[in-house]
Amino acid sequence: MTKNFDLRLSEALDQHRAGRPDLAEPVYRELFEENPGNAELNHLLGIIELAKDRHQEAEVFIAQAIRRDDKNPKYHNTLGALLRETGRNQEAVEAYQMALHIDPGFSQARHNLGEAFRTLGENQEAEDCFVKILETEPDNVDALNNFAVLRMADNHYDEALEPLRHAAALAPENIRVLTNLLKSLEHMSLLAEASELVFKLEAAGPVNARGKLIAARVERRTGRIAQAAGSLRGLLKKQLKPGIHSQILFELGLVLDRTGNPDEAFSVFTQANAMQPLEDVDPARYRSRVTRDRNWFTAENLGVWEDSVGDDTPAPVFLVGFPRSGTTLLEQILCAHPGIVSTGEASPLVRLRNYLHQQGNYPECLGTAEAEDIKKWQDLFADYCHDIIDEPHDGRVIIDKTPLNIAEMGLINRLLPNAKIVTALRDPRDVCLSCLMQNFQPDDALTHFNDLQSSVQLYVQIMEYWQHCRQNMALPWIEFRYEDLTRDFESCARRVLDFIDLPWSDDVKLYRDGILARPITTPGFRDMAIPMYTHAVGRWLKYRQHLDLAYEPLESFTQDFGYAE
Repeated sequence: MTKNFDLRLSEALDQHRAGRPDLAEPVYRELFEENPGNAELNHLLGIIELAKDRHQEAEVFIAQAIRRDDKNPKYHNTLGALLRETGRNQEAVEAYQMALHIDPGFSQARHNLGEAFRTLGENQEAEDCFVKILETEPDNVDALNNFAVLRMADNHYDEALEPLRHAAALAPENIRVLTNLLKSLEHMSLLAEASELVFKLEAAGPVNARGKLIAARVERRTGRIAQAAGSLRGLLKKQLKPGIHSQILFELGLVLDRTGNPDEAFSVFTQANAMQPLEDVDPARYRSRVTRDRNWFTAENLGVWEDSVGDDTPAPVFLVGFPRSGTTLLEQILCAHPGIVSTGEASPLVRLRNYLHQQGNYPECLGTAEAEDIKKWQDLFADYCHDIIDEPHDGRVIIDKTPLNIAEMGLINRLLPNAKIVTALRDPRDVCLSCLMQNFQPDDALTHFNDLQSSVQLYVQIMEYWQHCRQNMALPWIEFRYEDLTRDFESCARRVLDFIDLPWSDDVKLYRDGILARPITTPGFRDMAIPMYTHAVGRWLKYRQHLDLAYEPLESFTQDFGYAE
C-alpha cells in the first residue's frame, strides 16, 4: 500500500513538473482522500489552488501543511507566494524569513524575499538578498537581473551594466533581461551596443511596449528617424496603459520635432501632457507658497542680518534657473573641475526648507530667530550637505544644483550669506516650449508644465521674484545664458569659475568623459553625453503659430534678459 502510494505520488509530481498540473491534480486529490493529514499533499493542493487564483482554498491547504510539518522551508516559501499575491507583503517577508531560518541556503526563498522587500520599497534590503544569492550562485540570472534593476532604480546605471551583460550571455533569449540591458545601454548612451541589441531583442520573441519604446528611442538617437516614427506609431495602435502611453507620445513628439513637423509634434505633446497623472499634486499650492515668500521677502527683509555672518558659515554655490534653462549642462561641465563637488539630484537647501516648514510659521520665523537658531540651521544645512555627498569634500566648492531654488533666494540670503548664486537664463519662449516637450515626474511645481499657459504663468511668477531678489538681496550673483553656453561653453565656464574664485582647469574641457559615471535624472540627461549642439536655440520660432498668444506675458522678460527679436 505504501509503495503504491509513493509511486502514484511520484508519477503525479512528474506530470506537475512537466507542466501538466491538470493531470497531476486528480491524483493528488485521490491520494488526499486516502491520507488528508499528509503535509506534502496539503502543500501540493495548495500550489494547485494558488495557480487557479483560489486564494482562500490555497491558504487552508498551505496552513494545514505547515501545521503538520512546520520545519519544511518549502511550505513557508509557498505561503510567502500566497501572501504576496494577496497583497500582504509584510507577512510574506516573515514567511520567507522563516523559510530561510530553517534553510539559509534556500536561494529561491531568498530571491522571493528580495522581491517582497522591493515591493515594500525597501530596496537596500532587497539588494542585500540578491547580492547574497550571487555570492554562491554568480550565474543566477534572476538575481543578476533584479540586482541590476535595483541599481537602475537608484540611477546607478553604470553598476547595472555588467550584471545585465552577464545575464544576457547566460540567457540570450530572456526578454526581460534583454529589455533591461537595452534600457541601461540607452541610458548610458552606449548607442552602438544598444543598436545591436535591438535586433537581438526583436529576434528573441515578443517584446512588450516598454522594450519597443526603448528600441525606438535608440533608433531616434542613432539617426534612424523613420524607423523610430514607424515603431512608435505602431505601438499607439495597441491597447496601452496610461503611463506607457504618455511616454510613447512624448517620444513620438521628439521624433516629429526632429523631422520638421511642428504642427503634429505640438498636437502630440499636448496629448501626452493631458495624460499625465494628477493624483496628490496641487499646482495652486506651489504658487501660493511662492506668493507668500515673495510678499514676506520685501526689500527690507532681503537686507543683511549681522547674526548670519561668520567665518564658518557654509559657502555653497547655488546653481538655479527656471527648468530647462541649462542648469544641468553647466553643472556637468563644472563637476569636471577637481575643486568642485555637486550634491547631484538632491538638494540640502530643499531639505532645510522642508524642515523649517514643518516647524511652522515659515518664513516669518526667519525674522524672529535668535543667533543660536541661525547657527543651528546653518549647521543643519552643513549636515545635509555631508549626508548627500557622503564623502569628505576637502575644501572643494559645493554646488547645489536645483533649478527651482531660484524661488528660495530669501532663505539663502538669510541663512547663508557667504553663498553665491549662479542663475541660468534662456529665451523665455524656448524655456516654456521645452517644458511642454518634457516628460516630467509630476509634483506641485512641475505639473504646471502639462500646459503651455500654466508654464508661462509659473515662469512669470518665478522670474519676477528673481528680478526682485537680484535687485535687493545682499548675495553676490551672476547670470549666464544657455545660448552662450552651447556656442562657447569654455568661455562661459571660465566666467563662472572666476566668479566662484576657482582657477581654470583643463579637466573642464573633458566634462563628457565623466558624465556616464554620474547619476543624472533630469529630462535632458541624454543630451549631456553627446557633443554640444545649438539646434534647440530659437526652436520656438517653428511653433510660433501655436504660441503667440500664450507668449504675450513673456514680453517684458524677453526684453529684460536680452532676447527681444
